[in-house]
Amino acid sequence: MPYKIKADHENEVWRKYTARCLRLITESTAGMVQGKMMTVEYEDIINPKPEEKRSADEIIGNIKDKLNKMK
Repeated sequence: MPYKIKADHENEVWRKYTARCLRLITESTAGMVQGKMMTVEYEDIINPKPEEKRSADEIIGNIKDKLNKMK
């Protein structure tokens, strides 16, 4: 089992590395010819961030609370 976990981890690292390299290549190419660029990262597709459900006032309140704790 440890071999499988290690192999899965190495495969995931490789996929992320490859996706970043391909993104850089396409961004460079698109920049040279004024083409469109991808707007989403591979990581965001496979592990989407949860949708924000707090209101703006709740977010501001949370930030203020965290800043007050830092004092």
